Amino acid sequence: MTDLAQITAVLEVGYTGENPKDLQKASLYIYRALANGKSISFASIAEHLGTPVEKASRLLNLVPQSAIELDDDGHIIGFVGLSLAPTAHRFETTERSLYTWCVFDALFLPSLIGQAATLHTTCPNSHTDIEIKVTSSTVAAIAPDSPVMSLTKTDTKSCCKDLRGAFCDQVNIFADQAAFDEWRLDRSDAISVSLSQAFSLAQQRNAWRYSDVDY
Repeated sequence: MTDLAQITAVLEVGYTGENPKDLQKASLYIYRALANGKSISFASIAEHLGTPVEKASRLLNLVPQSAIELDDDGHIIGFVGLSLAPTAHRFETTERSLYTWCVFDALFLPSLIGQAATLHTTCPNSHTDIEIKVTSSTVAAIAPDSPVMSLTKTDTKSCCKDLRGAFCDQVNIFADQAAFDEWRLDRSDAISVSLSQAFSLAQQRNAWRYSDVDY
C-alpha cells in the first residue's frame, strides 16, 4: 500500500466507531452554527434533532474528545477542524473570521457550510504568506501559485486519541515543492500532494462522512 493510500484509508474509516445519520445531521448543524460565529449548546443540538438532551450528548460521545473544543460553559466552540478559537490558519468567509486546525480542513469545510472562504496561512519552512480561496466545488484562487500540501501517515487509534497532534499539526501548505522537501528532511512520515489532489481527497472525505444526508 502506498503512503497516500494508507492515509486515504484512515480518512475513509474516520474518527468514530459509529457514524449514524443523526450524528451526521448534528455534525452539519454544528459546523454551520460555528460558521455563523455561534458557540453551540448540547440543548440546541438536541432541539435541532428533536431528541432529548441526554440522547444528543450520547450521540456526540461517539466523537473523540480530542475532536471537540468546549468553552467554560460547556458549549462547543471547535469541532473536527472548524473553530472560533484562534489558530495558525485563519478561515475567512464573507462575514467573519474563523479558524481551522489544519489546511486540509479549509478544503472540505466550504462544501459543508455552504460558503466560500479564504484560507490565510504561512508556509512553515519559508514563512511565505499563503492565501487560498475555496468554494464548495473548486479551489478558486491561490497565491503564490504552486503550493503543495503535506499529509502524514497515521492511524485511526492515534487520531481518536489526539486528532490535532496525530494529524492536523502535520498538515500544512508549503510555498512550493522545494520548501516541503527541506521541511521533510527529519519527518519520514510526511508526504506531499498537489492542491488539486488535496481538494479531491477533501471532497471524498465529505462523501464518506455524510453518506446518509444531503449536504
